[in-house]
Amino acid sequence: MALGKAVVSTNINGIPEAVKHLETGILIEPGKTDALVAAVQALKTDEALRERLARTGSEFVLKNFDERIAAQTAWQAYEESFAE
Repeated sequence: MALGKAVVSTNINGIPEAVKHLETGILIEPGKTDALVAAVQALKTDEALRERLARTGSEFVLKNFDERIAAQTAWQAYEESFAE
């Protein structure tokens, strides 16, 4: 997503935090091969959808999953735990 590519992923674990169905990507249920085929076909044939999901997915992940912010948050938690 950070590379500006539309994604298809499964609705498991923490993935739905980043892949929001038809907002930042296409989310399918695990084991649903027909849904996977349909999702890939949709991205292949619908340029507007592909471009929109690529753009919104990239914006979302860069805003919410920046490794610098994650590192800063972790560092702050360490500092706070040692200050007590």
